[in-house]
Amino acid sequence: MNMYGNMEDVQEKGCVEINQLCDFPPIRELLCRVGAVQALLDALKNFPVSIGVQYAGCKALAKLSVDCDELRLHLGVSGAGTVLVEALARFSGEDANLQKSLGSQALPHCEGVRKFCLAAIFQLLQVEENMVPLLRANAWETVVNAMAAFPEDHDLTLSGCRLLIVMAEGLIKSGTANTKAMDVIMRQSPACQVVFRVSTRALRHVENAAHHAAALSPLVQDSLLQGAWLTSSALAALASLSFENARQLVDLGACEHLRSLMRLCTNEVVVEWTVRALAEIALSLRGGFSSWAKADSQEHAWHTGMKDSSTNCQAVLAAVSIAPQNQNVQFAGCYAVATLAADCREHQLQFHASHAVEVILQALRLFPDADNVQEWGHRALAVLASDCPENQSAILQNQGHVLVTSTLSRFLHLARVYFSACYVIVNLARTNLVARKALGTAGACQQVVRGFAGPCGSDLDVLEWSCRALGDLANGCHENQERIRLEGGCTKVLETLSLLKEASPVHVSGCYALTHLIAGNRDAQVQVGASHGCEKLVNVILKSLPDSQARLWAFRALLTLTDTSLSVDRIVELGTVPEMMKLINTWVGNMEAKAESNGGRDREEEGREKAQSRGKEGSNGGDRLGDAQEEGGDAARRRERISKSAS
Repeated sequence: MNMYGNMEDVQEKGCVEINQLCDFPPIRELLCRVGAVQALLDALKNFPVSIGVQYAGCKALAKLSVDCDELRLHLGVSGAGTVLVEALARFSGEDANLQKSLGSQALPHCEGVRKFCLAAIFQLLQVEENMVPLLRANAWETVVNAMAAFPEDHDLTLSGCRLLIVMAEGLIKSGTANTKAMDVIMRQSPACQVVFRVSTRALRHVENAAHHAAALSPLVQDSLLQGAWLTSSALAALASLSFENARQLVDLGACEHLRSLMRLCTNEVVVEWTVRALAEIALSLRGGFSSWAKADSQEHAWHTGMKDSSTNCQAVLAAVSIAPQNQNVQFAGCYAVATLAADCREHQLQFHASHAVEVILQALRLFPDADNVQEWGHRALAVLASDCPENQSAILQNQGHVLVTSTLSRFLHLARVYFSACYVIVNLARTNLVARKALGTAGACQQVVRGFAGPCGSDLDVLEWSCRALGDLANGCHENQERIRLEGGCTKVLETLSLLKEASPVHVSGCYALTHLIAGNRDAQVQVGASHGCEKLVNVILKSLPDSQARLWAFRALLTLTDTSLSVDRIVELGTVPEMMKLINTWVGNMEAKAESNGGRDREEEGREKAQSRGKEGSNGGDRLGDAQEEGGDAARRRERISKSAS
């Protein structure tokens, strides 16, 4: 082949011989070492319209790349990806003259070239290093165009879907997905329309099979099911890439299409991916990753695609209940509930009516060691419980708080699961005193504190949400305050405040937790003061932006600490009293001005009301920052005490 590079018949026979030798796995590596890959690529480049060379050469490349990452990487480095994409484009109708010159007799071989090109590209994509070169060679557009040119070719369209899924996963891993540039690319690509048409045909085949199931062979039934789950998986992949794709799919009717497939098909793989696809569409429409997208367009697309909340919620839960013992199906169900119920009161109530809490708790108990089920099951519980008393009560009635506490002890090593469990505690305890007490009785306070010293205790998400959980558990609940204090929680929170040099959400949560831990609890105040709590709070104040939440919660904690003379002495010893007084004066002035502009009630009356309720309610109110006039009065009185001590 190297000696007679310009002779077509020699090159064709050489490609045929190499193709036959590739049937033997031990010989494939030897072929690569002696230069067979380069010989094949040269033949394909030199004879682009020779159906014999293209057929045998592409088939040989597809065989060479099977089951060996080393050979796949070698092919990618040699430029095989570009050659294969160009061959697929040529034989998919882009060159009209070529199709005419080959004639109808060559059509089976043209179909074979397309088939082998897709198979070889799929094998190359199994190695991450080949992803970027293939995308630069326009592999995405070429595959989509081939699917559009031959919509009735069942094997080609399914192979195309498989390739799009792999490329979408690569784009997500690379960080290219869910960006403005990706939305522009997808807006110009017919991928959504093409895949949706393929999926519609798959649905039609499933409908026909449902009426004639007895007459169909198992092989045919498997083929139809494969079409259903592959196209659903491709829809999920496209939706996860960009907001624009999700919007296009909604306009095409993908949500109704997926619900129909859920109702018709009980195959567990199909159920998994139809549920996942609906969840991915919902997530992208909500702007889960596209912070730059216009809110009004997101809201319009959301209401258009998810307008029938009862149908979506019922369809998801009905589909998931088909396979309670299937881990992948249960994961998909938890993921869909977490996505659909986020920031949507209507969906929360609909899921409550459909007993979603019970379904999720069942999945968590059936798969206690499955990381993905545990992570998204807890996220789903947290989303359902957020400001929804109905779901909060359902979680408590079904012992969900006990299960969450158990998760904290079992997943100290895995940050994403541990964070999700803390997320549930926050949304349960923030506005529900009964839930706080139940969680405290179940041991949640101690488990959250122990998490700071666990393997994932340095993870920023874990630190932030652990502090939030401690703050909400302690808010207005003296029993939980004591549980946390005796376990060393106050010290752990103070240590967290010293970890990061720059102000962050961890500082906000830490100061928030400290405020609720010491409110009305003199023992905790003395413990924090003796542990250099004043110094650490002052540091947070000095390095935070003037109007930041970190500074506000640090002020609240610091002013609560001045209930003890020890803490006042600590502030004086810092040597920053003048600067602190300036900050406190400014803050108090802003609070008083805000109170006056809002037409607040009399300050002294508010002060008396707070004094009467402090012992009972602590600093109850969660994330609400309190009445501005009330805080102005308290701060002014504490400012006076600090000034006297400093003087």
